[in-house]
Amino acid sequence: MLATVTLTVGLIWQFVLAMFILRREEGSMGPSAMARRLWLQVPRDRVTGRPRKRLLWLLAPLGVAFTLNMLYLAPAVQNLQQHLLPGIAPLPFQDGETLFSDEVAPQMVGAWWFLALFMTLSIFNVFLGEEFIFRGILLPRMQGVFGSYDWFANGVLFGLYHLHQPWTIGGIMLASGLIMSLPVKRYRSMWLAVVPHAIQTVIVFWMLLGLMRGTV
Repeated sequence: MLATVTLTVGLIWQFVLAMFILRREEGSMGPSAMARRLWLQVPRDRVTGRPRKRLLWLLAPLGVAFTLNMLYLAPAVQNLQQHLLPGIAPLPFQDGETLFSDEVAPQMVGAWWFLALFMTLSIFNVFLGEEFIFRGILLPRMQGVFGSYDWFANGVLFGLYHLHQPWTIGGIMLASGLIMSLPVKRYRSMWLAVVPHAIQTVIVFWMLLGLMRGTV
């Protein structure tokens, strides 16, 4: 629980930092300033720069790609990392499957406070914290340093940001760069990263809901 609380506090701090930067650069934290600076808007046509709602259909293939990465590619990369570097394997308390073990699962029945904590963490993890910083604050400014490879640098940076979970870095770099940063950069819409990023949260939420009810 302490690790979850610590992560939540850190993510909330990221949101505060993002808002501070927004206020400093735009002079406002209003909806229009957020939409303009953080690309919190409908995807834009790559040629004309005009909003095109039909581009939201990109969320379907991006969601499928994110799910396939989560289920197959990321675990394969993780296994390769652990084979090459055995020391980066997760410790028992860092393994999410521990919650669903025969020893711990009975203690989680009715622990609705943990579900509330998870949802708070998820809101800042998927949207207000990580995405605001990486795809909202950093990505729009990284072209000045990395040029056309800004999306790749953003994905690498997001992977290295997970040093507290080194066994996940490779898979996260792939998902973050190709599935989130690149579409956001091309179509200037942070929603193209937020929605795919939320898929894992939805899956874990239903798993935890079953755990709280004692049906898992």
